[in-house]
Amino acid sequence: MDTRLTASSLDRVARELWEHGKWDEAIASWRRAVAADPNAVEALANLAWALAQVRCTGEALNLAARAAALAPDKEYVRHTLGEVYYRAGYLEEALAQYQAAVKLRPHEPGLYCDLADVLYSLERYTEAAEHYRLALRLGGEEPYARLWLGWSRMQLGDLDGAERDFSLALEQRPGWPYALHALGKIRAAKQQFESARDLLMLAVEEYPDAEEVERAAAFCELGNVHQALGDLERAADSYRAALRLDPTHEDASFNLGLVYEDMGDLESALSAFNVLVELSPEDVDAQVERATALASLGRPQEALEGYQAAITLDPGRADAVLGAGRAYYSLGIYEQAVSHCRRAVELVPEDPWAWYGLAVSLTAVSDHDEARECMKRAMEVGIEDAHLCIHVARWHIWQRSDAESAVRAASTACLAERDNPYAYDALASALYYAGRFHDAVAPAQHAVELAPDIPDHWFGLGMILEALEERGEALNAYLRAVELAPGFEEAQEAVRRLRDVV
Repeated sequence: MDTRLTASSLDRVARELWEHGKWDEAIASWRRAVAADPNAVEALANLAWALAQVRCTGEALNLAARAAALAPDKEYVRHTLGEVYYRAGYLEEALAQYQAAVKLRPHEPGLYCDLADVLYSLERYTEAAEHYRLALRLGGEEPYARLWLGWSRMQLGDLDGAERDFSLALEQRPGWPYALHALGKIRAAKQQFESARDLLMLAVEEYPDAEEVERAAAFCELGNVHQALGDLERAADSYRAALRLDPTHEDASFNLGLVYEDMGDLESALSAFNVLVELSPEDVDAQVERATALASLGRPQEALEGYQAAITLDPGRADAVLGAGRAYYSLGIYEQAVSHCRRAVELVPEDPWAWYGLAVSLTAVSDHDEARECMKRAMEVGIEDAHLCIHVARWHIWQRSDAESAVRAASTACLAERDNPYAYDALASALYYAGRFHDAVAPAQHAVELAPDIPDHWFGLGMILEALEERGEALNAYLRAVELAPGFEEAQEAVRRLRDVV
């Protein structure tokens, strides 16, 4: 029998085996076909394609190149070589081969889809969208081309167009997890979080168990939606589910750390950021968040090392520079704190916390005049930030320098956040420091009404009432502080003092 017929029959057997999922046997049959006839172009191309599917891209490239050298004008050979290049990560080479294949067979919709895939991977989204539309006009696989046309439009900022394409893909293929996932993502981008949540929950149920990477991505997106809806527990559950499926999913690790921070679980946040730094040590965001968690846990030396690692990666990273300044301050190395906070101000002069950090650091080195100017600038830049205004007010009280500035800063905080108990406590403290005891009573009482379980606020109320010589009510306030915090020594001393006179 002619060896070419033998190669042809082996190629045919291999195709049938592949269609039945018997991949190893199919590849073995194609190898026999090529051995029977080393110039059997179709068998060479098919073996190259199959090897690319199972990630043997090096051998696949050699075989596809041989096929192309033997038959440079065969569309399927160019197509196969493009596929192998694409799977090997050689995108420009893949693009050239797909373009050559399209010239040889200009009415094949699948070619336009593959060409569009490469263009999308090259971030040439406008061209990708044009080729997905061409594939659709030529009768290509409607749901796939429609789905990726939607992704291209999303990358181009056309959220409405992307939503229409994702919806059409889902209509054409109901229950398709890729379309459910995409539509959920676009609804989240449009802040339609309840709809996004429902779609993404369906997506994670519909993805086959074997598609772990895709399910992990959907779980991560679902976590983002739960976080946006304020459901931190479910957000954490979703991120953990993503990481069980794909332990290397960096976004899930990062966002899980942020959720733990929001939940006040700093140790768990640190663990999540530690994992991320191990996975991607050059991720500046991960380094900064890890250092911030360490700082919040009262570990300034380790925090400083983390911030320095981030600065090494990106010297212009302002939050890392400012974090390093704060860490130096916590370590009592005040000159370095001033230097880093000053650099942070240079990098982001619109950041009020940089000005605040510089003011506090300058205070530590006794440069009080510049410190006051920096604190003034912090208030000017951050007048709508209630948290900052509270800190500014307390700094003025701590410095015993400008009672009215303290009152103004605390009043601004109360106006910015009318239900913030710390703002009203700061206002009460500022008024007390200014000697306006009667005016201080109302904000102090409002602070304990808003947050009745904070002992410091009861103690502040007691001080104000005691200054007004309302000793019975003051004693009750001090007793409440001691009840909430039995180890509160100042409150215990105040109780002893007033019990002797009441």
